[in-house]
Amino acid sequence: VQAAPRAADAQAAPDLTILSWNILAQRWADKCFADGEYPLATAHDILWSNRCPRIVAELLASTADVILLQEVDAAAFNELLPKLTGYDGLHQKGNTHPCNATFWKPRLSLVWAQHRSRTLSTVLHDGQAKASVAIVNCHLEGCPSASLKRVQQLQSALEGVRHAGSLQAPHASLVLAGDFNSTAEGAVAAYLSFGSVPQGTREAWGLAGSTAVPDEACAVAAHAYQLQSVYGLDDPRAFSFAPSGRSGWHGLLDHVWYDGRHLRCVSRRQLVASEAHLDALLTMGMPSAASPSDHLPCGATLRWSGDAATAACAPACAAPTDSSPTPEQLLAEAAELLANALPSEALRAEWVSVTTPPPPCKGKPPAEALAAIAAQRARKEDLLAQASPEARAMLLRVQSLQKE
Repeated sequence: VQAAPRAADAQAAPDLTILSWNILAQRWADKCFADGEYPLATAHDILWSNRCPRIVAELLASTADVILLQEVDAAAFNELLPKLTGYDGLHQKGNTHPCNATFWKPRLSLVWAQHRSRTLSTVLHDGQAKASVAIVNCHLEGCPSASLKRVQQLQSALEGVRHAGSLQAPHASLVLAGDFNSTAEGAVAAYLSFGSVPQGTREAWGLAGSTAVPDEACAVAAHAYQLQSVYGLDDPRAFSFAPSGRSGWHGLLDHVWYDGRHLRCVSRRQLVASEAHLDALLTMGMPSAASPSDHLPCGATLRWSGDAATAACAPACAAPTDSSPTPEQLLAEAAELLANALPSEALRAEWVSVTTPPPPCKGKPPAEALAAIAAQRARKEDLLAQASPEARAMLLRVQSLQKE
C-alpha cells in the first residue's frame, strides 16, 4: 500500500494506509494440506519456515500504517512482532485457536480495544492527524451458508465500537477489514452498505449455486455507520482466495470498508502484481511459490476529508439527531409489524409476553424462575416456527425494536 500523491499542505493530516491479510495459520495449513484441500501445493509450500520470511517481507514492503492479520496463533504473533520493526501490536485474547492481530506504527497509539470471538476492535489515536479512528479486524464465520452468523458477528462488533465511541473512546471515523468469508454480493456487503440486510439477498461462494439468506439475517439490528467498500464489483475477475487455482472456486473474500463521512479512499492495493502473477496464482494455486498464504493481502490508502482535528470532535456515530426515530415512532413501527405478523390479538399478546424479559432478581435466580425463562424461550421459538417466512422476519424485527 503506497501513499497517493497530494498537494503540499503543511496543515493536512497524513494519509492512513491499511493492509489486511489472512496469513494462513500453520495448524490449518498442515490440516488442509493433509486433507487434500491444497491439491497443487507441495510440502515445501506449506512449511512455516518457508512462508514466514515471505510474509514478513511483504508486510514490511507495504509500509502500511496499520496491519490487520487473521489466523495468527500465539507463537506466530510472538515471532512476527519483533520482525515487524517499527510496529507495536496486539493479539486477540480469549481464543485458543488462531485469531486476529493488529499492528500499528509509532505515530498511532492504542486508546481502547475489545476482543470478541471473530473480531478485534481497537481505537487508535493518530498524533499527527490529531484524530482517532476505530479499526475492526475481522475473521468472520467460515461456512459458506453461515450468512446469519457473519452478520451477527459484524453487528456485535460495530455496536461495541459505537458504544465505546460515545463513552471512553470517541473516534472520528471507522475502518473495518479482514477475511469476511463472503463475497461483494453477499449478506455481509449488504449489511455494511445498507445498514441492514434487504429481503432477497443471496449468498454464493464455494457453492454450485446461490442460496437465500435466512430471514433472521434481515432482522439483525441495523448499524449507524455510513460505510463504503474499497473493493466493489468493478472487476468480476478479482479474487483473494484461490486454493485450487483456476480448477476450483476462487473469489474475493477479503475486504476493506470505511466510514465515508471523514475518510475517503484515494488508492487501493492491487490484489495481483501483474498478469504474470495472476497466471501463476491460477496455475499453482495458493499457498505456493506465488503466495505464502491461501489468501492475498488487500489494503487501501485513506485520506481525512476536511479538518481531521475538527472531525475528531464529532464521533463517527454521533448521538441521534432529529431525523432519528423517537421511542414513540419505534413503538408504533413495532405495533404495526406485530399486527401484520400475527392474525389474532391473543397471539400478539402472547408474543409480547414471551419476549418481555422477567424482572431482575438479586443473586442466583431460583429454579422456578429459570424454568419460566426456558418455557418463555421455547414458546417464542414455537411461534417463530409456525409463522410464515415473511411473518417470522417481521417478528424478529419487532423484537429488535423492543430492545431499542
